[in-house]
Amino acid sequence: MKIYKRKGSPNWYLRQGDTLISLKTTRKAHALQLLEEYLAKRLGIYRIPHKKVSAFFEAYIAHCGKYNMASTMEDKERTLGYFKEQAGDPWLREINTKTIQGYLNSRVSYWSKAEISTERFNSERQILNNFFNYLIREKVFKENPVTAIQKKKIVRNKKPKSLSRVDEAT
Repeated sequence: MKIYKRKGSPNWYLRQGDTLISLKTTRKAHALQLLEEYLAKRLGIYRIPHKKVSAFFEAYIAHCGKYNMASTMEDKERTLGYFKEQAGDPWLREINTKTIQGYLNSRVSYWSKAEISTERFNSERQILNNFFNYLIREKVFKENPVTAIQKKKIVRNKKPKSLSRVDEAT
């Protein structure tokens, strides 16, 4: 497999046997880099691209749109938007468990300005987990930084609150 430039065309191509695949670049150095990345992906070697996290949101949302309801999609978009806003749209190379944990711990409710509930924490953790699993399937990321973060335990009261108030009054 090598790069090839056709006569009369400014673009570089990837030649595999008789097949030509356009690399959509006129720069030889960039074409060589694309060839190296293509070969690395075929061998299962991961290279984290020099891109911001938000560059992958749109593709992820489009992928999830096939399988999820509209309300779930809105929740995913909202959570990814908050992550981009609060984490400062980090580069992929900068993301680690500490970054994700810091984001989840710093989350406050939009309306009440109080810490988010345990259910919401777990929900946002799951959305970020699914997003990074998607990046792993696309061979953009090697390991998921969210897996090291534990879900919070949801504590439910055994007695309904209304009954406990009646018991105290008698």
